[in-house]
Amino acid sequence: KLASLPPQIGKLSGLKWLRLNGNQLAGLPPEVGNLAGLERLYLEGNKLKGLPPDLSKLTNLTDLNLRKNELEVLPQAVLQLTNLARLDLEGNKLTALPDDIRKLTKLRTLSLLNNRFPESEKDKLEQVLPDCQIIF
Repeated sequence: KLASLPPQIGKLSGLKWLRLNGNQLAGLPPEVGNLAGLERLYLEGNKLKGLPPDLSKLTNLTDLNLRKNELEVLPQAVLQLTNLARLDLEGNKLTALPDDIRKLTKLRTLSLLNNRFPESEKDKLEQVLPDCQIIF
């Protein structure tokens, strides 16, 4: 099980899909932002509490799986990933998402199961993301 990723990961610029599920990652190196061709990033079952700002450079990303990590807030970088169609945040420690989530206009599926969302937050998200299937 990986505890960290080497900075050299950023040299794999032609990579389309990266699956790092079930490791012990507590963070990602900023060089992950150099994976310009990346379309799918799976980080399920790690120990992530945040993501590097450089992740916002992954403009081709359509599928981001952050299920079963330790996120208490949605990393700001995710809000810049405007091509995201699927965002899986199930099994974290989230209680709210920022209003800027509405910038993700291509988002079609948002999984928020097993978090700590109050009813008022659920109602707000359904209004802010009317074209998105939200799973609570």
